[in-house]
Parts: sequence; structure tokens; C-alpha cells
Amino acid sequence: MERLLLDACVVINVFAGGILRSLSTDAGSELIVVEQVTAEVLYVDDEGDDREALEWEPLSAEGTVTAVSLSGAEELTTFLSLVPRLGDGEAASLAAARHRGLVLATDDGLALKIAADGDPVVETVTTPDILSWWADAVDADDAQLASVLQRIETRARYRPPNTHPLAPWWSRASSPS
Repeated sequence: MERLLLDACVVINVFAGGILRSLSTDAGSELIVVEQVTAEVLYVDDEGDDREALEWEPLSAEGTVTAVSLSGAEELTTFLSLVPRLGDGEAASLAAARHRGLVLATDDGLALKIAADGDPVVETVTTPDILSWWADAVDADDAQLASVLQRIETRARYRPPNTHPLAPWWSRASSPS
């Protein structure tokens, strides 16, 4: 997974898990977000009532994440056609991925369906796909992986649906014996 365009839900999950930088630096992924996502994702819940700010400027300056704007008539037309069905961040992410040939990282069920049904089809990955790949890429041990998954479950309130192919893996990995 070299070039990933992350939508808001995936950004929240990998940031909550504490691996946003590691995806870029340790696992070698080029992480891209659209400006709508940077405007949408400003913090992640922390323990209790606290929030941890997601500061985009340092992440961009250090090369962890590249923020892009929608450009060109085709991207903008696709974005406008998707906004009534998806949120701004998901619509912009899908439009950019479609027209730039990027892999879209999303957990949004409707965005996944539209990506698969579109012309051209947009390749997609989900948070469990990314976490499984990251764990292999950095050779994460069981305790490290469990800690990341538990932080995602607690801070981002995300757990893959039981219908996701990697749901059994996630369940086993998040609570090792």
C-alpha cells in the first residue's frame, strides 16, 4: 500500500491508534488527504472528556501527509454529483481517488459501494486492511498490535462490522491470550 488517499473515518482511526506517522515513516506509505478532510478532522477523543488535536501543518511539513485540493472540471463535477449522497470529505476523497488513480481508504459503506460501482472502479481499502498490512510491515508484536486496535476501539469508537473479512482477525488481535 504505497499511495493511499485517506478519508475522514480512516484518518480518525489511524490517528486514534497512534500509527499515522508510522504508516508513512515505518511502513512507507504515501498518505494523501483532500482539504475537506483536513477541515473536518480537527481532533480525536482521548480518555475521559479530553480531546487530542490533529495538527495538520506539522504533519504536512514533515512529509507524513500531503493535503490536496480538488482540481479540474472532472474532479469537481464528480464531487458535486457525490455530495448529495456522501459527506463532503467522503465525496471529495472519492472524486480525487477516482480521477487521480489513487487507492481510497474508507470505512464508509456507501462510499465503498459507489467506488466499486463507478466508472472507473476505484480500488479501496478499509481500516482493518490497513492495520493488518501495517502490522506485517512493521513486524508488530501481539501486544503492540492489541494496544493499537484497543486505542482505535476506545478513542475512535471503531470496530469492523462482523461481515468484514478481517473482523475475526481484528477480534483475535485486539484481545490476545
